[in-house]
Amino acid sequence: MAPPLTYQSLQTRILILACFWTALILSIPSWLRLTTIQRLPLPTSHVEALQAVEKCPVTFATHLTLLIDPDLLPPPGQHGDESVLQQVQQLVEQSLQLKASMARSASFECTKWAVDAHSIASVGRIVEFEPDTGTYAIRILTPWSNFKHGTLYDVLPTAFIPRTTFNTTATVTEDFFSLVPHTISAAVIAELLSLRGDSSIESSISDTQQDPRVIQYSKHIRLVFSIMNQDITHSTAYDSHLIHALANTANASHDDDSKGGSIGRLIRELQGLHDFHVETQVQWFAPLQFEPTQELLEEIVEREVEELVMVDELVEEMVEVEVDDIDDDGDQDVNSNSSVTVVGGSGTSEEEEQGAAEVKEHLLTPTLKQRKTVLVKRTRNVQVPRVHKVIKQTRTPLPKRHVVEWDDLKVFVNSEEWSLTSTVPPPTSSSWSSSSGSDDDEMLLGRPFDVLSQTHDLHFLLYIPSKSHSPLHVRDLVNGGVVDGAAQEKERGGRKDGQGGGARVEDLPEQDVKEAIGLFTQQIEMLLGLTTDSSMLDDDEKDRKKQGGQELEKRRRRRKVRISMLKQRRILELARESVNTLQAITRLVEKIENLGIGEAVQTDTNAALDILETFLNPVSTLKDDDSEEEQRQRQRQ
Repeated sequence: MAPPLTYQSLQTRILILACFWTALILSIPSWLRLTTIQRLPLPTSHVEALQAVEKCPVTFATHLTLLIDPDLLPPPGQHGDESVLQQVQQLVEQSLQLKASMARSASFECTKWAVDAHSIASVGRIVEFEPDTGTYAIRILTPWSNFKHGTLYDVLPTAFIPRTTFNTTATVTEDFFSLVPHTISAAVIAELLSLRGDSSIESSISDTQQDPRVIQYSKHIRLVFSIMNQDITHSTAYDSHLIHALANTANASHDDDSKGGSIGRLIRELQGLHDFHVETQVQWFAPLQFEPTQELLEEIVEREVEELVMVDELVEEMVEVEVDDIDDDGDQDVNSNSSVTVVGGSGTSEEEEQGAAEVKEHLLTPTLKQRKTVLVKRTRNVQVPRVHKVIKQTRTPLPKRHVVEWDDLKVFVNSEEWSLTSTVPPPTSSSWSSSSGSDDDEMLLGRPFDVLSQTHDLHFLLYIPSKSHSPLHVRDLVNGGVVDGAAQEKERGGRKDGQGGGARVEDLPEQDVKEAIGLFTQQIEMLLGLTTDSSMLDDDEKDRKKQGGQELEKRRRRRKVRISMLKQRRILELARESVNTLQAITRLVEKIENLGIGEAVQTDTNAALDILETFLNPVSTLKDDDSEEEQRQRQRQ
């Protein structure tokens, strides 16, 4: 019998079993560590306490200084002077508190106001107007004021008391000054509503809801401006140095207003709220995936002209008409009767025969009737020339145009034939944490897929159609016509249609590009939630010269307030989202017993609670809130 093989020996089998059990025993600690659910405690009680401040987790401290015309106050030195000022302060504070509870006054919510009222004559210091730090100042003047306050406070917002409010010719009495606080309070509230972009009239909650096209807040915004040529094989290839110059706007200094135009100015204004990354690109072949609707139009010009025409007219005239004479017929009757009488008379036979012959002759001879001419009025139609004003149309055929329907536009923007994906990766978390100067912040920001590394892309297209599709317009959904070559979607941003041309590479006309950049600026403001009105838009150069420096300063001040309101609204939105997220986390942990809670979740929750607790005290500044916003976003991961 052959000896057994080596691997079948008893010693080998024992060694194999020993290795197996050794590996199994050594893996028990790792198995226990991997299968054990780590469930660290969360501050549930602190999160539940946030329900009391869920509506206003952040309170903004705002200081309002009122500079009142001395003509509206009792003479200095009297006790009534201070009394009127105190009444003004109390009424304005109460009115602001009441406005904060109204849905139509969204900019007043979660704001704690401190009001100081002074006479302009008694103020010996410069009153600041800095919405970024929550400092407001308003002048209250009267049209009949004789007080010379100089130009020191001309830059401040001014509320004028109408002349009809008071009887200026009447004697100033206590009744006059009793109306002053209420009148001033109403004027101040109206001015603040106008400054902060709220409606001063009654409106429903739906009227104050945010525009649905406004994007969700993101710290990092990438703006991609694309020049897209439909087909350069049979048309001119267009490019623009102004579009490419926008790529340097994000790196320009805050005081350099010469770079980037309106977009560069907007980027610098929102530096504390967003970090912008600007890119530009040119595509030489971006065909349409559909055929635009071709429309043949003609220009109709109507003008009023004088024209000589023949018209019918009734004319009355007198004409001569011959009629029978009625008197002659009477004479004939008389003669006939006389003849008959003669016949019936007596006489000799000769006389009778002679008379009978005469009668016979008279009867056989026809009697000629007598006629006469009379004037009769008659009417007849005649054609006469007249000068009439008539409307004449001149029809001139216009060049054909091509219209893009809205549904086709969505297909065009989301086409896979060309890509709008940025070629530059988003900024990493480590790049942002390197400037924080804290090891803890670097540890928090260094996690993969951090919320702070998420970038919102906004694409703005300047589309140049080919010669066969030029001019290209976009259908207006409201009236069925066409809009002026511009369209907008929430995710993609904006689009501006250009005009096709000849057969070589050229630079787009600067005026056309500047108009497109101005339109892109308005679209960026809308997408980011910056509310503007028609009075804040740039007018023609001639209009701006007529308005003068005060009107321009008024617009800058109003825009500064709107930007400050945008920052406050975004901070309040993030704080509310943080409260809702913390409450959702605690409810989920309580509902699922085996849900693991790691150290990162516990750390983020505690950090978010610490930040929210610090916000329970009124926040007086918005300049250094960038890091706080970032920390409030961390817990959302």
